[in-house]
Amino acid sequence: MNENIRVSSSGDPLGSLGDLGWYCIRLALMAYSGLTVKNIKENRVVWKSTPLVCSAKCFKWTDNGVPLECEACVGFGSKENPWEKRLTFDCSFLIPFREKFEISIIGKNNALDQVITCQDFVIPQFSHSATYTITSVPTSALVDNATRVLATTENISFPECVQEALMFDEMNRVIHNNSVDVSLKYFWYEVSYATQAIIDACMTSMKENGKDTEIKSPFIFNRHF
Repeated sequence: MNENIRVSSSGDPLGSLGDLGWYCIRLALMAYSGLTVKNIKENRVVWKSTPLVCSAKCFKWTDNGVPLECEACVGFGSKENPWEKRLTFDCSFLIPFREKFEISIIGKNNALDQVITCQDFVIPQFSHSATYTITSVPTSALVDNATRVLATTENISFPECVQEALMFDEMNRVIHNNSVDVSLKYFWYEVSYATQAIIDACMTSMKENGKDTEIKSPFIFNRHF
């Protein structure tokens, strides 16, 4: 591992945060902020929830100050209570093949409506398919004298899911359609900049032992386009 570029201070000084953490933050931006290529095409660039603050800690550094194992919390709520909507994640180069994400959807009366779970996040375990699960919980979820949770589960599968291949397919699509559909370019400008802004704030917080750190100007669309 010491020879890997992912833990090189001159190659990738953000370590596990900049690698595995990037996927976690992109997922949260998709879930909370709601920016899509369609919205940009229709000139509707209204972020539903803006990342405002983060707190992060690193539990294992390399000798050169590259994070190997860390956790972070990012607040997407209101200015008065930024933590009411939040992303919480941990990422590590020391625990291989632990690739799970869970999204909890809160409905009316602050009750849990659905839980979306994926057991093979980042890189699928199987090249022929990838899956996630949606668990739906009714309003009165506790039954049998509150000894059992009533819920229904739906498994969603995608065939032929090779993450690296899909990444290159998307890059090819953006490059070849850049002049035809500029919204593709604007979308990737925006989400890449926002993800990096959160990563940088998390890194600052880690170096200050988890201090709440403001995420400054995470979105660039209104300034550049």
